[in-house]
Amino acid sequence: MKTCKLIVHADDFGLTHSVNKGIIDAHQNGILTSTSIMANGPAFDEAIELALAVPTLDIGVHLTLVEESPLVSPSQITSIVNSSGKLLNNAKEVYLRYLKKRLDMEHVRAEFEAQIVKIKSTGLPISHIDGHQHLHILPNIFLVVVELAKKHNIQAIRIPKENIRRYMFRNITNIKRVMELAVLNIYASISSTELNHPDAFVGFYYGGNINYRNLESVITHLPKDGTCGLMCHPGASSDDAKYSHWQYSWADELNALKSIGIREQLDRQGVSLISYRDLNVNL
Repeated sequence: MKTCKLIVHADDFGLTHSVNKGIIDAHQNGILTSTSIMANGPAFDEAIELALAVPTLDIGVHLTLVEESPLVSPSQITSIVNSSGKLLNNAKEVYLRYLKKRLDMEHVRAEFEAQIVKIKSTGLPISHIDGHQHLHILPNIFLVVVELAKKHNIQAIRIPKENIRRYMFRNITNIKRVMELAVLNIYASISSTELNHPDAFVGFYYGGNINYRNLESVITHLPKDGTCGLMCHPGASSDDAKYSHWQYSWADELNALKSIGIREQLDRQGVSLISYRDLNVNL
């Protein structure tokens, strides 16, 4: 009997205390198997302390090019920082600079390597690498990320290619999200690497808003076999003012991941839970 093996992965570990708390709760009391840490997240130190105390949680690197403070001096990476010396304001700004060839890949490499080194220096075993807001999938940036992953013996990477499904057209107001997914899929389709990665990916369409009903839809349409990565964003609260512009429903995602109904649905469909650690061992 063929079965789908699912990695349930939380982004943004180290972003805030609430996000850190939600990720640990989703792992210990729900279906979450994996997360990736932001080296320049405001709650990084707490995330490391929690990860060391919960060794069953699979850990990766969440490379970040927006909003937070860089680890490298701004004067050395001028093409990826704003006038205040912080990383660029949002993914759109990074993308436009990329298209205009105004991003210096050496600046990207320097900042990304600093983030990887900071996380590795904690002694945590790192199984995989991915990018905040999927900016790692832009072709020239992707080449840098793969090169750094090999250099630092990181075996797996996220390829965020999510099949467009019929349920994504239920709400006409979400057509923009479907279009963004289509563009992301183009870049993901041309991202070739020998690094390990799941066969499939889900979670972008409902990104930041995977409540119970949405998670039911995603699970219903999982592949029948092979490996798949599900991206989610659990948190203990949805009231973090600093990141309210993302319009994420962190607490709803946490509740969905902890739901008995979701666990039962996975069992009915014969879906087994794995992590990137398992992916690296089994391939």
